[in-house]
Amino acid sequence: MKLEITIGMPGAEWFYSATRICELKAERAAWANPKDWLQKALRAAGRQPAEAESIMAQLAEILRGEIVVKLGAYEEAKRLYAPMIRDGRKDLEMDLVQLCEEKALVHFTTGDAPGADQECAEVIAILERLVEQEGHLELADNLAKAYMSKSIAARDLGDDKKALALCDKAIAIWDRLVKRGRGELAIALAQVCSNKADLLIALRDARGAVALFERAIAIWEPLVRKGGRREWANHLAVAYAKKAEGIGGLGDNLGAVELCDRAIAIQESLVYREGRPELSPDQANSYRGKAIGLHLLGKHEDAAALLDKAIAILKRLVDQENRHELSEKLASAYSEKASLLWVMGNDRDTARMYDKAIAILEPLVKREGQQELLSDLATAYSGKADAVHALGYYRDAAMECDKAIAIFERLDDRDGHRKWSDKLASTCSTKAEAVSLMGDFRGGVALYDRAIDTWEPLLEQGDPSLISNVAWTKARRGQTLLALGEKLKGLGDLRSARDTLQGLAEPSGRAADLQERLARVEEALARQLGQ
Repeated sequence: MKLEITIGMPGAEWFYSATRICELKAERAAWANPKDWLQKALRAAGRQPAEAESIMAQLAEILRGEIVVKLGAYEEAKRLYAPMIRDGRKDLEMDLVQLCEEKALVHFTTGDAPGADQECAEVIAILERLVEQEGHLELADNLAKAYMSKSIAARDLGDDKKALALCDKAIAIWDRLVKRGRGELAIALAQVCSNKADLLIALRDARGAVALFERAIAIWEPLVRKGGRREWANHLAVAYAKKAEGIGGLGDNLGAVELCDRAIAIQESLVYREGRPELSPDQANSYRGKAIGLHLLGKHEDAAALLDKAIAILKRLVDQENRHELSEKLASAYSEKASLLWVMGNDRDTARMYDKAIAILEPLVKREGQQELLSDLATAYSGKADAVHALGYYRDAAMECDKAIAIFERLDDRDGHRKWSDKLASTCSTKAEAVSLMGDFRGGVALYDRAIDTWEPLLEQGDPSLISNVAWTKARRGQTLLALGEKLKGLGDLRSARDTLQGLAEPSGRAADLQERLARVEEALARQLGQ
């Protein structure tokens, strides 16, 4: 028996496109109309479709709230379908699949990842049986889309490894179908490769991510450049920008900047010449990506100009067009600009930019419960602490450090590993210097001790920058011990720091910092030994 397949839901492409799901989240499921499914289910059950009106009215009275009513209506329709399918109505199975797909999308729009995941699981259970056990190979594409959707739910739930496995299942199906002549599914294959690459970037597998972005680009590039398929131009641009992030992580900053230039050229044309302002957020992301590359190449002024462009776009979208879902990106852009200004030696504007980031992140974390932004908030507190410390506001620096330390401690406990140890130790070291400069030498020594103890397990990684930071912190602890009159311990720390810095291989781009630290430690030692 060949099953009748009709995909009636708006924008069916969403099922394998994370981009489309995000767009529909922004629309808040305004299109969803479960009454149609109720009428269809009632008709299949031999009842009057007009009953749907009274059922919806009853649900509205009991449940209240548009989304809850819609979900309740979908559940009622599913309840009607279930016994008919159990009684052998195989012709209704694809109706149930489509109903669950729509219901999953309503869950996605409301941020209910567990609900979306459950609906996707029901879709997959039906389609796996139809495809793998009953031989309905014509439904393999639908099964791949279901895997892709469930991978997005898994990622929303924080299970990146499960999301990767689901992407692999979708890739295997679409790759096989494309090789068998289903060329129209190449776009789906490019989408899932790009989505899996995003996951690999998050898991710090830059090399694997780059390979997948290259695979997606190989599909989109000829469609856009030779085939004139402008509807896929931004997908190509985003893939360029994300591949740039990957190769930047592998140390090819010049190549990353060149890829970002390709992305920006496409997106500026789409936004400014082809009337696609809805793509402005992606354009801002490409500006930010290029800015990071330029910063790492030492072109700080050019990087700052691009970050200003990105901030202007995102600020307009958030403040004037009420695109509050972009607030997190705006905060990130402010933090990136602050980090750049810090390197450029502009301490006052660094603090000001971190203040802007904090003003966005604090309510998102504290009022809206977006716990995934805790690390961004802690990093902003810590960065601001460095800036105000450099300006001589030691008490303010210590207060910002306390806020950052409290969060980094929570994150370290929550994640069950030492992922945040470097930032925690660095912040403790900053606070140690601040309290020492306020005259609390013993408090400073205790904090230096904590910083060094926190860094100690990380030293086995052999990171020269980390080793340099520990040596420098020992040198500062040594000077604080000398201020307490503990000359033997103080000189011991200074000598240990000197020996470490002398033996340290100069890391790329950090030679000047290393030499400056070594010179200052040797000067401190000479001053003490000359007394």
